[in-house]
Amino acid sequence: SNTIVIVTGDHGEEFFDHGGFDHGHTLFEELIHVPLVLRLPDENLAGTRITEIARQIDLVPTLLSLLDEPLPPDLPGRPLLGLDPHSGKPEPTRSADPIEARSHTHLHSRELAAMTRDNWKAIENADGGPSAAGLFDLASDPREHRDLQKERPIAWAYARQDLKHWLASQAEETSQKSRAPEEPSDIEPETERKLRALGYLDDPPPS
Repeated sequence: SNTIVIVTGDHGEEFFDHGGFDHGHTLFEELIHVPLVLRLPDENLAGTRITEIARQIDLVPTLLSLLDEPLPPDLPGRPLLGLDPHSGKPEPTRSADPIEARSHTHLHSRELAAMTRDNWKAIENADGGPSAAGLFDLASDPREHRDLQKERPIAWAYARQDLKHWLASQAEETSQKSRAPEEPSDIEPETERKLRALGYLDDPPPS
């Protein structure tokens, strides 16, 4: 078979790992560290595990690379796998620069943003609400129980500044989309209402 199969998830669930239940309340690992499994034709790379950070935005570049298709210059993400130029067989790729993964949630009347780089992860309150922020060393503290903001002030300041700029760029993109003519939707009104309540659709621009 020449079929590529991908199994992943859009978010995890918290079962009182940090005192809560469900999802959308925090950006701890139980919510954003989701499975990503690829099955390639002819059992290529069977059993291979990629140790670098993998993001959902990397899926499309990975598929295009495996299909030997060019990557659009404005496409976000990077290929996790590519084709060896000599053998034509798939092989893992490595990034020349440190990989940063960013996450965002704006559900349940709170807004949080997070950045993960190497083994470090920062979570910031984007709305200034009750504290769910912190800086964590995922290598020594994978369950994120020890906040290192005060012990690593430079790393914490860098992460907060990065997330501030990233959120501003996201807000600008949303604003541009809201100014664009709205395309007709084929979604049933009740289904659309439920998707908006779950955060899967942007709120419509004000009339």
